[in-house]
Amino acid sequence: MKKANLEKIEPPEGSSFYMAYNKAPLLCHLDFWHFHPEFEIVYVPHGEGRRFVGDKVSRFTDGDLVLLGPNIPHNAFNFGFESTEYEEYVIQFRSEHIGMMTESFPEFSRIARLLASAQTGIAVTGTAKHRIGRMIEDMYRQNCFQRLMQLFFVLREVSLLPHVEDLE
Repeated sequence: MKKANLEKIEPPEGSSFYMAYNKAPLLCHLDFWHFHPEFEIVYVPHGEGRRFVGDKVSRFTDGDLVLLGPNIPHNAFNFGFESTEYEEYVIQFRSEHIGMMTESFPEFSRIARLLASAQTGIAVTGTAKHRIGRMIEDMYRQNCFQRLMQLFFVLREVSLLPHVEDLE
């Protein structure tokens, strides 16, 4: 298997995390097997194909919503898309920031437990993925401060779900 490349994530000025929206045919990554120390949320409102995470290959379809832990080798999802339409929202954030929030605010303890359980990646299933996905879509149109608050809401919503699927 090909060795994964370290991807350097650089949030824009004034933001503590990175967020992107990609749509076919203008996609930022093609064949890019990579890893990074940040957590990553990927929401695919439209598209289907193959998802490469760690040593697993699985399928994704419209509404796919995953949370990947740090340093998990994975392909950019747009590499494996097989449909005529594809769009994705990608959010990448450092665990240290949530760790600092957990130390200061006990309200973040549930999110900290979610992130601990997502070290190998999790997929949100059922109707919750569409509801949380709409929150992510709204987030993209917000300013940096609003995006940060919405990220906390997204993580909180995922942390409240009774169960999610492990990716590995």
